[in-house]
Amino acid sequence: MPSSATLYVGVDHNALDLKRAPVVHYSTLKKGETLPAGSLIQRWDFVAPVGPSALWPEEQQPWRLVADPEADEVVEILKLGPGVDALEAIKKEATLDGNAKVTAFWNAMSAGPKSESEVVDHPLIREGQDVFWRYSNHMFLALMYFSLVGGFAAPNLAGVLRETGYMTSASKEATYKRLLETTMFVTDVMSDMAPGSRGWKATIRVRMLHAQVRRKIRMGKGKFNEYPESGGLPINQCDLAVVLCAFMVGPTWALQRMGIHLSKRESDAYQAVWRHVGFYLGIDHRLLDRICAPTFAGTEVAFASLLFAVFPRSRPPRPQPSTSTSTYSLLAAIVGREPKPHLKIGFHCEMARLLLGPILADQLALPSGTMLDRLVVHKEIALARMFVEFGKWWRSGWEKERISLTGELVNSLIVTGLGQRRSVFSWREEKDWANALKSSESEAPDVKGSAAFWGEAVRWNVLIAELVLVLLCAAVGLMLTARKLYAFLI
Repeated sequence: MPSSATLYVGVDHNALDLKRAPVVHYSTLKKGETLPAGSLIQRWDFVAPVGPSALWPEEQQPWRLVADPEADEVVEILKLGPGVDALEAIKKEATLDGNAKVTAFWNAMSAGPKSESEVVDHPLIREGQDVFWRYSNHMFLALMYFSLVGGFAAPNLAGVLRETGYMTSASKEATYKRLLETTMFVTDVMSDMAPGSRGWKATIRVRMLHAQVRRKIRMGKGKFNEYPESGGLPINQCDLAVVLCAFMVGPTWALQRMGIHLSKRESDAYQAVWRHVGFYLGIDHRLLDRICAPTFAGTEVAFASLLFAVFPRSRPPRPQPSTSTSTYSLLAAIVGREPKPHLKIGFHCEMARLLLGPILADQLALPSGTMLDRLVVHKEIALARMFVEFGKWWRSGWEKERISLTGELVNSLIVTGLGQRRSVFSWREEKDWANALKSSESEAPDVKGSAAFWGEAVRWNVLIAELVLVLLCAAVGLMLTARKLYAFLI
């Protein structure tokens, strides 16, 4: 039943008395059973209404048997292997008027969405990217501790990760570099998605990486060759939809747990970015139309129906010890890393438990931290919130500089962590993951080295100093006003 940790998603909080509405628990549904529209359904600490955008398990199953035929065919034709920049290989083949199917794929990616349902609202996409950077401190927390920690624990996705060793390597350094690459992908698409831009290139490269992973597993060249047939094809359309929603909707749920509620316009704009990304990732336009509903509430309903179905209904036995799980290993890989190297593993576990909700966190066997860890979690969230609120209230130039500097600093941290290179998301053998990127697997960054980083750090400290000075002056002003008012009343 709903508790204080329960998050109601996809509902109109003003039009529905949430405390009185009957809630059906997902575990009580029989196979093939559906509920009438408007019913509330709960799993873990999430409650969502049933609506037309919901995909019941029986509707999801056909999409599990569909992968990405166009991208798979291109990988097969070009025989893409480790260390190859797939985007450059496709571009070269198309430029030389080579294989007709490869050329058609390149032309389609260069032209962008064409169907009526995929009309691109470029100003809205730009707004959505601005939303991300406006709440970037919260967004990065949400993506790490909700989208990645929760999403990659889903059995089908975990099966792919296990077969490839991606983010499940015994090497913390290798896992950390994979997380940096994922962060780089997000920052790229949230900066520019125009054809030829960094975000556009990153999305196509990730799509081709997915195709290479599928080919490897289907050829029986996985690490264990134990990918479950019940999951359908590796990285199928349903998997892609779950991952897209985890990045598109998941952060907005996590933001609510941190006290941030996006406006309708902000939610719609943020969705527009990821819908555009979904096209380039190869999600079928019919499925994309379904999960990217006309309203963001409808999109939340779609994600809830997907999320509820990707985990088994019965809770698996708790692993012993809990530190042996891939979820824990993912968190352990960022301990001692910039930009917060002082934070301990207990903090990371507590942040994940807060954003995922205690019931799902328990199912993922995430251990609890200490009371001090919980206090530090709330301190970090409060500091992030202070930046957002101060930027709304203080001069616009301060907020613009904060957003600009955040992007520059994150880019510098990524490039530094990847050995002063930018990944091109080429397939790499597991034995190479902890090693520096080779020239064929990367490209030169557009940063000016350590001098630029220290310059950014100085600018950041100037921003912080201005914030502190303004808040101190405001506090002194309030104290003096209160003192005068007290004297007047006395």
